Amino acid sequence: MYKVITALLIAVILLSSPLESAAFPFKSFIVDTLTRSGCSPYEVHLAFGNSADEVSVSWRTNSNDCSSSVRYGPLKRSDYDGDNSAGGMYTITEKNMCQAPASSTPFTVVMHSAIIYLTSFDEEYWYRLGNDDTEFRFRSPKPPSASLGLRFVALADSGAKSAARETMSRIQDLHSRSPIDSILHIGDLSYADGRYKRWDSFMSLIEPISSEVPYMVGVGNHEYDYLMTKAAAGDLSGKDHYVPNWGNFNVRDSGGECGAMTALRFRMPEEYDKGSWMQEARQGREGGGINGLNAVANEVQGRVNQSTLPISPSSTAPVALKSSNNEVNAPFWYSYDNGAVHFVVLSSEHDLSSGSAQRRWFEDHLTNDVDRCRTPWLVVAHHRPMYVVYPHKDNRMVGEHLKDIFEDLLIQNHVDVTISGHVHSYYRTCAVRNDKCDSKAGVTHLVVGSAGHSLSGGTGS
Repeated sequence: MYKVITALLIAVILLSSPLESAAFPFKSFIVDTLTRSGCSPYEVHLAFGNSADEVSVSWRTNSNDCSSSVRYGPLKRSDYDGDNSAGGMYTITEKNMCQAPASSTPFTVVMHSAIIYLTSFDEEYWYRLGNDDTEFRFRSPKPPSASLGLRFVALADSGAKSAARETMSRIQDLHSRSPIDSILHIGDLSYADGRYKRWDSFMSLIEPISSEVPYMVGVGNHEYDYLMTKAAAGDLSGKDHYVPNWGNFNVRDSGGECGAMTALRFRMPEEYDKGSWMQEARQGREGGGINGLNAVANEVQGRVNQSTLPISPSSTAPVALKSSNNEVNAPFWYSYDNGAVHFVVLSSEHDLSSGSAQRRWFEDHLTNDVDRCRTPWLVVAHHRPMYVVYPHKDNRMVGEHLKDIFEDLLIQNHVDVTISGHVHSYYRTCAVRNDKCDSKAGVTHLVVGSAGHSLSGGTGS
């Protein structure tokens, strides 16, 4: 069973092997979102929920006067018109961004999110969003189980230009021939860098696959990094801005988004306290949820200035469930199960050193929440790699510090594989420990940063 999973893991990740840039000239992929009717759903994407029997679905409309519910059911039940789950609606605007250029050009994105409650695993489901008749389909996830194999795609550093379109086309082709269980995009998603229309292009590019397969994300420097020595008001991670003197972190790579666009577009697994529309939906399902504009944006860790994110008077401002020792902080750091694999997503843009909030959660999670009998494979993903094979001085220096900070923790907890990007290439190491191959105690490191952006050369910084 282990050999089968390993072969599939590597074969699927090889989809992100370098594409010849000459074959796919880099041209912008522009999408006109204004021609869509008011409540037609688009930019649809699925994600794993907070438990094995939940899948979250998020989508966009051009009107804020649309239903946020989802109707769904198993495809084999032809005599059954499905269950209905209420969701929530919110907007993303330039006011959610922390710096220019992201905060300087007015825009409004109307988002909806709801929960699909599964009654069976690994089975075809249909779903319809709001009051629209368009039918989407997906296969319900495999439950956590040591006996189940897994096919997943891992990629990073995409964007929405020609090579990224070719990558997505190959993923869709693979999925059509043999279904993929999940996708993990570990940072540098859209390369919008504060230009919101590039998010439109990226979300439209992934929709054919993200509407059918859970599309899990992590943050990279182009989602999060900004120029400031302290945390910006719009930084939804709610943590001190990480600017170590040994790394290139205090830069404008996100174009002033500071993680907000990613955190508000993608809802990754996280526990929510009473009062959130997700918790209400779990309790009532049919009648749960709220309709307050901006409620979810207001909910996300309660991290944004309330004056810029009003909610309707009838709704309660939800608060994410937090604790000082086990602080899930999706999409920055969180975890999920799929088949025989337990995935942990970390943020290399945040502090991982001993005593930091992310490190406390990671250590506690490894000790208390990972069941190797149920999910024998443990995969940890973070955007910046520990091992850099090209002579990129800055990236190699960051990798050396990451190794010093938490390679021992990975080895002590018998992590099987790490997945990273950032370096625009594909490579993998042997099972390595402290720079030496060690087949018994080492960790295999995979870098999959070749999903569409310009490829790394052998020189430079």
